[in-house]
Amino acid sequence: SSSAVPQVAQNRAACCVLRPPQRRQLPPMSRRVRRDAPPGKPFVPVRPPRAYADPGEGHVARGMAPEDVLAALRSVELFARLDEAVLAQLAAVVRPRSFDRGQLLFVEGDPGDSLLVLVTGSVTVFRTAPSGERAGLAVLEPPEVLGEVSLLDGAPRSASVEATAPTLALALSRPEFLGLL
Repeated sequence: SSSAVPQVAQNRAACCVLRPPQRRQLPPMSRRVRRDAPPGKPFVPVRPPRAYADPGEGHVARGMAPEDVLAALRSVELFARLDEAVLAQLAAVVRPRSFDRGQLLFVEGDPGDSLLVLVTGSVTVFRTAPSGERAGLAVLEPPEVLGEVSLLDGAPRSASVEATAPTLALALSRPEFLGLL
């Protein structure tokens, strides 16, 4: 009986080899079908509201000195020709925001009520087809400005923007912008 115990322990060790969990491969987004959708209807991904941040509600970035904000604004062609007094007023009202990789900054069709100045990182601008497929329009890196047209006319966003790397941006809301005019 005592020789059976080591035999059982040895068999148990052989059969209980830890294996990493298997990852299930999902079909591409264009081929996924919602369970409650009619047959053949493609899956259109809808991100929950917390998956993207309105520039006024994103993560508040820490550690941007006033001189860094001024330098970032000066580096953008849109603000490069402003005199120092106006640039200082602008620097006083912009809010630094940080976005994680994969976080949506803007969503197509949302109200256009702010503009973003990229300070670090990179973003992809894209449109989503009714089938759910994304069409990439551009990859932008600093110094670039996003949303300047909708800041002027208040029209809905014409495309979505997603951070492809951790991104730091300066947000200027439409009311703050109009208050400077």
